Amino acid sequence: MAKTTPRGNDVVDGLAIGAASHGLGAAALSSQPLKFAAAIVSMTLTGLWTVLLLTLPRVKATLMKMALPAISLV
Repeated sequence: MAKTTPRGNDVVDGLAIGAASHGLGAAALSSQPLKFAAAIVSMTLTGLWTVLLLTLPRVKATLMKMALPAISLV
């Protein structure tokens, strides 16, 4: 993946880190303002889309069906 992303692009780096590693990744970028801002925006949008997606009954039901067999084995 590192070879396919533009190197030195602060916004791209920040968006990727914010979406993938959330709070700790964003905090690691606090000394680089543009990357940090992009990471926070990406983290926020990732959380928002997750919440919105899980409010859809069909998505929630599918995920619950997938999770329940795994929970019953524990």
